[in-house]
Amino acid sequence: MFLSLLVLLAADPAAITLRVADGKVVEATGLPESFKHKTLDDWAAALRVVLADNPGTALLGTHTLADGTLKFEPRFPFAPGVKYRAILTVDGRETTHDFTLAKPKSEPGRVTAIFPSGDTIAENTLRFYIHFSKPMARGDIYKHISLRNDTDKKLVDLPFLELEEELWTRDQMRVTLLIDPGRIKREVKPRIDLGPTLEEGKTFTLAVAKTWTDGDGTPLAAEFRKTFKVGKSDREAIDPDQWTLAAPKAGGRDPLKLGFGKPLDAGLVQRLITVEDAAGKPIEGTITLARNESEWSFAPVRAWPAGKLALRIMKHLEDHSGNRVGEPFEVDLLEPVGKPVDAATSVTRSFVVK
Repeated sequence: MFLSLLVLLAADPAAITLRVADGKVVEATGLPESFKHKTLDDWAAALRVVLADNPGTALLGTHTLADGTLKFEPRFPFAPGVKYRAILTVDGRETTHDFTLAKPKSEPGRVTAIFPSGDTIAENTLRFYIHFSKPMARGDIYKHISLRNDTDKKLVDLPFLELEEELWTRDQMRVTLLIDPGRIKREVKPRIDLGPTLEEGKTFTLAVAKTWTDGDGTPLAAEFRKTFKVGKSDREAIDPDQWTLAAPKAGGRDPLKLGFGKPLDAGLVQRLITVEDAAGKPIEGTITLARNESEWSFAPVRAWPAGKLALRIMKHLEDHSGNRVGEPFEVDLLEPVGKPVDAATSVTRSFVVK
């Protein structure tokens, strides 16, 4: 039972008191005998509950009087963590009582994964994804994140683009961190002035501080660290014709497997590659990533039909460095670009299920 501190109106033994019972109802006791003869409007005027920070408007609710106790039950339950004020006025004398219901205890959140997941990532990696076990709080997230150059024993200055509009998923359980493209592309001012965020051959640690709170204001259970080595830059466009493909057998539900030859963006690859039947309709199934996002498998909900099927790959699929299908992120005019990109939004690759 939640019971507020009793508040005395006067030194009389029959003093009026205010309390909050069970966190649900405000009760006033010790009222004058004459109170039982008053109207509902009188009761509502005598006992009001307001927001402590905005006392001008009383909460809507129901007033009842029984056995000398005047009760107020709000139309909507009192919210944990909100400060309320009960105001009782009797014979021109006013008593107030502030109360706040405690927030229910909940299991602290944790960082469940950071992508790219590999122990070695490209120097021109464009983004990181941080996944949490529960919805997290928005706002000022960058104060909870740091990137340390372990090789040179120093923190990286402004490693991420600090966007005012933070890049959260709708459920608030994944946030995207972008590295400034100006510190990735060669021979541009941010890279010249500040240097690259990541440097080939060196080791870095991305840390998420315990101070980051979830939607209920509870800090993370523990700090999370991901240490990785930086490899050479990847400036090669994605080429689905070069992927390895292992087709399943008809009549079963063994997965279709792809090998990309390099890691692809974990946030995009799960929704930008679909499997289509002979009529061009999507086949339902479950996608799994493996080997640091360089392998993809698709297990259908129903058994595979025999015949010619197809993969549909959207051209805005990217790898960790922002290279797209047929289009490298950074074009070097002194190097061959590869085959030209047409205006289509997707490409297909056929395969046969026998």
